[in-house]
Amino acid sequence: MKSQNHGQSSQTPGDDREGKLATTWKYIPVEQLREGTIELVARFKLRGVAKMAEMAKDTVRKFVNGKSQPNFSTRKKLGEVLLDYFGGGVMPEPREEDEKEWKLRPRLIDLLPKGEGNARAAISLLFQFARAFPDEAPKNLAEIEHWFDLQVRGEYAAERHFSEIAREANAQEVGRARRQRQSKRSEKKERDSDEE
Repeated sequence: MKSQNHGQSSQTPGDDREGKLATTWKYIPVEQLREGTIELVARFKLRGVAKMAEMAKDTVRKFVNGKSQPNFSTRKKLGEVLLDYFGGGVMPEPREEDEKEWKLRPRLIDLLPKGEGNARAAISLLFQFARAFPDEAPKNLAEIEHWFDLQVRGEYAAERHFSEIAREANAQEVGRARRQRQSKRSEKKERDSDEE
């Protein structure tokens, strides 16, 4: 990332521009963590991400809006959720317009046709083309195809898992709001009947 890390990564403050694979939350730069959290909030809503990370909704909101720097616990919780969501790790890549800034690498399923079956069929088709040229293809082509298939299945499993957590969090909030409205109506009815 182009911005300073403010020493929040248990390192001295400095420039976080290294483009390396982060396989543990400690190695995700703060701005990359923020960008990833924004992506999760866009997909699963603030409430859903807060539940996934077992954090207060307001803490996630402040971090996403850039109003706070994450402490150790916040970095750990959000970083672990981000790593779970992105599967094998979080890898930044340079932005096209500015080679000094980094963005999150998309997941494999974001690059393939939508739907698990369609994505797996696209992978299969790619490898059928590769098998058409056996002299050009690697000898372990079947193992590579199997790896891609497992990656797609794993990313869709993570998507289903996180979607379920987000649905539960949103349903709980809707239920809580409904109970509050019903409680207010009941209180109003009681006041009205007491006044008569």
